[in-house]
Amino acid sequence: MISKKLGEFVKEIKEKNRNPVDTSVLEELNSTETNPFVNVPPGQVFYRCRVVKDNRNTIGVDPGFVGYNAVESFVPPKNKTKDMRANYRFIPYLYVASTKDLAVVETRPRIVDTVSIATITVQEDMLLFDLRQVKDKSEKRNVKDNLLIDLSVLYSKPVETTDNTDDYLPTQFIAEYIKKLGYDGIIYPSSHGAKKETDYNLVVFNYDKCYASGSELKALKWGGLSDDDFKM
Repeated sequence: MISKKLGEFVKEIKEKNRNPVDTSVLEELNSTETNPFVNVPPGQVFYRCRVVKDNRNTIGVDPGFVGYNAVESFVPPKNKTKDMRANYRFIPYLYVASTKDLAVVETRPRIVDTVSIATITVQEDMLLFDLRQVKDKSEKRNVKDNLLIDLSVLYSKPVETTDNTDDYLPTQFIAEYIKKLGYDGIIYPSSHGAKKETDYNLVVFNYDKCYASGSELKALKWGGLSDDDFKM
């Protein structure tokens, strides 16, 4: 359940002002010493999945890339960047998942699709705002703790259709606000539900701190995934 204050903010930005007048609900995040964060060191890996379509001339052409090449495995070009959960159109961010399995699920492929799963490696320290708040709200909690739980719910909320970009407006604005505070990105729960604590999504604003280090192909003929499915 989203609090009344955050609900009013969401309604204003979707129905009245794209640049909302009342940002007091977000100003709680200005006290960075009480913000939840994670430091991600160089060498840590995440995963990005794409459904393989007609541009097979970019498949398997770079050493270590069995799937899409290094360029196609990373962020999309600006002119092809759509409105998404944290970014506005034409402003690319890097969306990755903590596991291969989750990366595939988040892509929502068909059971007959072939996907390219890229390994994304961190090359510089990253400071991420952590929205993996799993505890229930309570009147006994302080305002900020309840706000963080609300934001976690907001970011993990499924969007019904990819065409309904209005649903992205609040999370886009909040992402830009968090970016201005100096964070390199946001960790947030999966909209499909996490099977374990290690399942989570990331959006990286400063994606130059990462690079695509390899890719592999997976045909989804049989459904479920396991570590054995990704052996080359």
